[in-house]
Amino acid sequence: MKKPLEHYISDLLYIEDCIIIPDFGGFIVNDKSATINEKSGEITPPSKTILFNSQLVNNDGLLINHIAKEENISQKECLANVLAISKKLKSKLFETKILRIKKVGLLTIGSENNILFTQEKGYNYNLNSFGMRSVNYNTIDKKERIKNKIQNTVNVIEKNIISSNQMFLRAAAVAIPLILISFISINQEKNITTIYEKMSLIDFSFDKTDNNKFLEKNDKASINTTVLPSINTELKYHIIIGSFQEVTNAKKLHAKLLSKKYDAQILSNDFNSRVSISNFNRKEDAILALTNVKKNYGSAWILTEEQ
Repeated sequence: MKKPLEHYISDLLYIEDCIIIPDFGGFIVNDKSATINEKSGEITPPSKTILFNSQLVNNDGLLINHIAKEENISQKECLANVLAISKKLKSKLFETKILRIKKVGLLTIGSENNILFTQEKGYNYNLNSFGMRSVNYNTIDKKERIKNKIQNTVNVIEKNIISSNQMFLRAAAVAIPLILISFISINQEKNITTIYEKMSLIDFSFDKTDNNKFLEKNDKASINTTVLPSINTELKYHIIIGSFQEVTNAKKLHAKLLSKKYDAQILSNDFNSRVSISNFNRKEDAILALTNVKKNYGSAWILTEEQ
């Protein structure tokens, strides 16, 4: 035949419930609904389970007709070819105790000389699941939690903008974006840009007279204000893309990165000068950024700076 037998079996598994190989056995196909694994959080699309029955050996014409049509040969010639292949498959199975039919599954001989079948993973014969793949809903929940956290933070900013005095707003203009950046991943750049756009619309300016009045008022009575959390702005995690014994070479790479608007730094010790392309407070953000950096700098790695 022009194509192997497993090719035609695979074709029929999409549309038929039972495919019999004459004098060998039959594959029985059942629909399987989409499933959710509560422990792993994996959602699996609809699929088909395949079973093997060694008692189904009589030719029902389905496989033979399909092959004869595809190969443009007579059914008689096709049946003779398939029977010859069946004989070889059965002989190989009982000699080696194992036989793989590509895109279908694995046949083995059990302890009681019975035939066992294991369906091959990676092939979904359910046409209703075309284009679908397994996903993990824990990942979806995580993205939703990050989205909600960002939205809640934006709401707090807007509330503070309305209720706080001008002195507090001046401090918030610097502090709040830093707080947000500390827990928003680098994949949320659009959200960070939106926050800065909101802050840029606020007028934080006031003259000395207003400032003196505010300070005098503070001397006479205490004012209830929201206390901002302390922020550790020291960068502890650096994505290194180059390490040089000659500091001149490090300076060249550093200048090149600065020209491309990267927040590059040179970190020197007694032995060499390392050039970082990005620097972070949180290890998680550095790890996420490293994935993108490696696309252009395959040897990039994270340097942890002890505080």
